[in-house]
Amino acid sequence: MIRSSHRSIALRWLLPVLALAMCGCASTKYALPTPAQKLDFQNAIHGDLDATALLALTEDAIYTHLERFMYTHPELYGSTYALDPAYAGKELAPYVYRVNGKLLRKDLAVGDYDYSHLPWFTLPMSLKLPVWSDEYFDAGGGDIMMMTYSAPIMKDGRAIGVLTADFPLKLKAE
Repeated sequence: MIRSSHRSIALRWLLPVLALAMCGCASTKYALPTPAQKLDFQNAIHGDLDATALLALTEDAIYTHLERFMYTHPELYGSTYALDPAYAGKELAPYVYRVNGKLLRKDLAVGDYDYSHLPWFTLPMSLKLPVWSDEYFDAGGGDIMMMTYSAPIMKDGRAIGVLTADFPLKLKAE
């Protein structure tokens, strides 16, 4: 059952999207993932969640795991394994992403990028359910237009973090 505070967060997130969809005025200048691509991303993340069950919660272990994940899913732009600071005792959010065909590492817990308050993290954490973001420019993270599929990392019935798959958005051909 979704608690009222979680319902409130979900409604704040979903109502503008539903309103645009219902009025027929939602439009984008970006090519969004197809339903088949979304399903592929969802399956990739859920398969990877199972593989992370015994993962050591260290930066090196997480980066190595994310790099393997990205090599096996070349359609992804990036992926992060972001832990709840209350669980980890610190902010820990290794991120692996592609630039010009190369995988790069970035720690989303360093600098001004406050991942623990961003919707791609907070919504799946509070709902304990995976979610797709709307399209957005990820300033300070991937630094591109993207959509993100975020799934909560569960341990003993508790959400301890979020695993993501970022879909890069390109301008539609006119």
